[in-house]
Amino acid sequence: MSNETDRKELKAKLRSKLEEGKIMRSSKQTKQQIFDKTLKSMDIDTEKLRKDMEELKKQGGLSINLNK
Repeated sequence: MSNETDRKELKAKLRSKLEEGKIMRSSKQTKQQIFDKTLKSMDIDTEKLRKDMEELKKQGGLSINLNK
């Protein structure tokens, strides 16, 4: 049973790597479409995200302090 699970995991990793390679070779417009589609699937508004990022850039960036 674990052999089958291992095969499925390896197959998923291979597909992921192949898709990543396709994205790296694709045009800027295609990359943008994939990016927008991915953000949409996570329920993130791309236009609002861009505006927020521009506002952060105008403010001098973002700093995060993580303490345990």
